[in-house]
Amino acid sequence: SESTFAGFRGQGLTAIGLQATDDNARCTTVRVTFANGQSRSVNFGDRMTEDRMYRIDLPGDERNVTRVDLTCRPIGDNDVTVIIYGLT
Repeated sequence: SESTFAGFRGQGLTAIGLQATDDNARCTTVRVTFANGQSRSVNFGDRMTEDRMYRIDLPGDERNVTRVDLTCRPIGDNDVTVIIYGLT
């Protein structure tokens, strides 16, 4: 499924952390929108092991994140939740 987390208010971030809970996940798209209106897809290995946090370094010098869009699905039989962390 696709999920959007708008209103992130992540100021001064150097990275975003993603963590799958309840099952392993495969995320094919991770797109970050910044305060200046620009959006950028960020590189991600696409497979997440449950309960392990994956760090995605933000590109360039823009550090004010306003929105994160994800396209993820569970690898196993359970529903999966992906937690988003702002890392400084």
